[in-house]
Amino acid sequence: MTDTPPPEPTNAVDEPSVIDASIRLIAITEVAELLSCSSRHVQRLTDTGRMPAPIKLGHHLTRWNLAELQNWIQQGCPEQPPATELHLTNPGFLTNSDKVSP
Repeated sequence: MTDTPPPEPTNAVDEPSVIDASIRLIAITEVAELLSCSSRHVQRLTDTGRMPAPIKLGHHLTRWNLAELQNWIQQGCPEQPPATELHLTNPGFLTNSDKVSP
């Protein structure tokens, strides 16, 4: 009897799911601390497109990608191009007022 290795996964269903642990999402209070400003000022910067857009995880849950913010700071805090908000929710969860028009 020969020792044969187990078969390799053949499709995405067989493959183990991988989560990118290098992505760290931070709250507005941490963003304000990182920028040495108030949370309200972070909101103003976000609303006017002067900083990277946050990620909406729910109706009242907003986070920023720390690596993206650090890169933005290293580049001298340039204004960001207009972007649509990223909603990581069930599309049925969003109301018409939450959806971003193209």
